[in-house]
Amino acid sequence: ELFTCVDEESCHDSLSDYIIEKPFYHLSLWNFLIILYIILFSAYGVFAINSFYNSIRDAFEAKYIYEDKLGISARKLQGGAVEWHEVVRKILHLQHSGEYRIAIHGQDIKDELVVAQRIMRKENFMIAFFNHRNLLDLTIPLPWKNGDGRSNTSFYSRSLEWSIYFCVL
Repeated sequence: ELFTCVDEESCHDSLSDYIIEKPFYHLSLWNFLIILYIILFSAYGVFAINSFYNSIRDAFEAKYIYEDKLGISARKLQGGAVEWHEVVRKILHLQHSGEYRIAIHGQDIKDELVVAQRIMRKENFMIAFFNHRNLLDLTIPLPWKNGDGRSNTSFYSRSLEWSIYFCVL
């Protein structure tokens, strides 16, 4: 009824005349789509809040390790006064002395190589996915190319990379 209101004579006097008392009483396709949208948006909101909470928790945990265990202040980190090899050296010193133990999947950190491998793990998987053509077939099916409909050109986009990173890793 609100769409029929074009001037003062065709409009109702009260706004309450335009309010539907029970909008979802009769389930129609439009109402179903609205309810589905609300459910999906709410699920996304819960996921986003959960991700934000986990990110904040991880940041505070990293801050605790850097400041309390390694003795490196946030000011030194922001100013660039600390080199990466010093951070790794301090972590390994704490690991070997037994003051602070870091175990990833039940394995202790033994040397600098293990630290670098853990940091670069996901990136190394992504490099392997894109370098080895047998792992992921990223060719575009084009009917005028080769006999099997596959082109020799691989398709890479940022959204494809993000999707692989999010889903597989």
